[in-house]
Amino acid sequence: MILFCFLLLLVLVPAVQAAGATADELHAAPLNPEFIRYMKEKTYDSHAQDGTHGLGLIPSPIYRPEIKDFQMFGSNVGDRYTNYPATFDLRTSGKVSPVKNQGHFGTCWAFATYGSLESTLMPVATTPDFSEKNLANLAGFVYTVNDGGTMWMSIAYLTRWNGPVNESTDPYPTGAWTTSGTYPPVKHVQNIVLFPTRTNRTDNDNIKGALTRWGAVYSSFYWGDEFYNATHTSYYQPESVPDPVDGGGHAVTIVGWDDNYAATNFTTTTAGPGAWIVKNSWGAGWGADGYFYMSYYDKYFGSAFDYKTYESATVLGENSSNYDTVYSYDKLGEVNDYSGATVKTGSFANVFTANSSETIKAVGFYTTDLNVPTTISIYKNPTSGPVGGTLKATFNTTLPYMGYNTIELPLSQQVPVTTGDRFSVVVQVTNPTNNYYIPIEENLDGYTSGIVSQPGQGYTLESGGWTDLKTKINNSHVCVKAYTRSTATNSTVGVFRSGVFYLKDSNSAGNADNTFVYGAVTDVPITGDWTGQGKDTAGIFRNGTFFLRNSNTAGNADNSFAYGAAGDSPLVGHWTTGQTGDSVGVFRSGMFFLKNSNSAGNADNTFTYGATGDTPLVGDWTGQGKDTVGVFRQGVFYLRNSNSAGNADNVFTYGAATDIPVIWHHDGNDTVGVFRSGTFYLKNDNSAGNADNVFTYGAATDTPLDGKWI
Repeated sequence: MILFCFLLLLVLVPAVQAAGATADELHAAPLNPEFIRYMKEKTYDSHAQDGTHGLGLIPSPIYRPEIKDFQMFGSNVGDRYTNYPATFDLRTSGKVSPVKNQGHFGTCWAFATYGSLESTLMPVATTPDFSEKNLANLAGFVYTVNDGGTMWMSIAYLTRWNGPVNESTDPYPTGAWTTSGTYPPVKHVQNIVLFPTRTNRTDNDNIKGALTRWGAVYSSFYWGDEFYNATHTSYYQPESVPDPVDGGGHAVTIVGWDDNYAATNFTTTTAGPGAWIVKNSWGAGWGADGYFYMSYYDKYFGSAFDYKTYESATVLGENSSNYDTVYSYDKLGEVNDYSGATVKTGSFANVFTANSSETIKAVGFYTTDLNVPTTISIYKNPTSGPVGGTLKATFNTTLPYMGYNTIELPLSQQVPVTTGDRFSVVVQVTNPTNNYYIPIEENLDGYTSGIVSQPGQGYTLESGGWTDLKTKINNSHVCVKAYTRSTATNSTVGVFRSGVFYLKDSNSAGNADNTFVYGAVTDVPITGDWTGQGKDTAGIFRNGTFFLRNSNTAGNADNSFAYGAAGDSPLVGHWTTGQTGDSVGVFRSGMFFLKNSNSAGNADNTFTYGATGDTPLVGDWTGQGKDTVGVFRQGVFYLRNSNSAGNADNVFTYGAATDIPVIWHHDGNDTVGVFRSGTFYLKNDNSAGNADNVFTYGAATDTPLDGKWI
């Protein structure tokens, strides 16, 4: 009997079957044998280290024994990189968050998850510290905090944007366990890479490649006190030694390796040298300041091949401003793999209804294999299951990794929708190895419950055509998501006067909604999204130096650097598609000097456009997702659709010679306006004509501002 940790309830399950028997051409993959065994016995009530430290890893139902010995970073099976150094430690490059302590709770899986995510987001100015308690409480599965958890539970919670939330928002308990509330995520987890198993314990290239490319790796093994060597803070369970009954599954974080770590430093001498450097979740007072060495030859560690499937993964996050909305039905994520009319290859889809005016920018789903050729199609207002209507996008790619993937569509394939539009995301995949390719969420006794589906949500393609998944497996969902950005978020105005910013949350007359001192009377004000947080904050340009602030409050600059010269006109823009946040530039005597980062240095793009005396402009004139330049001259706008020399792409008269031009974001792209004697005249398109919105705000001598303040 294998003991995992802290399972306080004795629950006997006679047989574990996927809810809803498969019919005709839809076939479920076999469940993990260790998960079946666990569900039958479920008699686990153990502590590690004489009862002072918690474990918490339990088996998942996912089982892919055929996905083994594949190289994630080589072109084919058998490739081996030989250029990794003999030793590597992420701590030396500032890519490891501090050691934490799970206490006696069964939450190791949550700590290992965030050990990876925090690392892959580093180095940053403020070290990430996410709430393991919130993850454990809100994962949504049938388990309590002391029942333990799995990486798959973390994937479900993170990819539905339940988290991560900061530790300061929902702190880990120091005494009795407490409940959690729901909070906006501070990052968006968009990709989680799952590692293939390995039969050769010196086949370490996948883990080493992930450590050097991304950061720390979630991994897992079976903990038994007798395998830990306190003298050398090392661990090794020989492959031939049975699992002790007083041990349990444990998840930790790999932060480095040492190929020369002596084989004799373990309780039992290993077959050769080498060890992983591992961060535990038992506090800095345990082991070597919270770390220990794990032998390359351990029975289970690092996805060593065994039917118990101890998993390894890397968790990758992005700024929460990347997308505004996630459309999804699978709250609990993938529970099992299925195949349809054919093995290895087929199609599956979801149909959603748009809640607002927005643009479909990306698609997310699970791959069950490596190097998977994929075709993504998006239909608008489909008429025959997920197809028919209007085919708006088709995009082909190959997904290199197994796990959860987000695929950002090329700009030309991004699809605008409006409130009430039905749209479908259709995914076709071809697995090289795994017969089962459809990721399905379903109710599974002792693991998931409460899943309710409706007709017309998910579909699979069978030999007779598209079939509603609800008719095959009631109360189940296809695990496909769509990510959108709102096109209805408009910017609003403000003014700068004598070193004070006066920001307004609406384009209308009235008092300022936010007033603060920043800069001096003679400074030139600027605004931009400096950190990719999804809103604009203040900055100033003074004698060739930028002083940027990450919040709209008084205080010191968060970033200051020299760029340009004293007489230049400062610029702010999103110069490249996919760029995080805005960066600066300057305009000088008819030349633009654009910078792709907010730092000193040479311009990344220099070109002539306009003339001396023109007022430079920056905006996303066509909704292409990046900003390009323009100039205002004597009441005429000259807009350019690329950041290069050449003729204007759009020329029109709007305003008067002495007006100050303003640019505002409206329905997915930027349009013009003018500021005249304390009055704004805003236009909803880039053409001549009357103003669409006129209101008084500020005074004649103020400098007008524009931005998304909230």
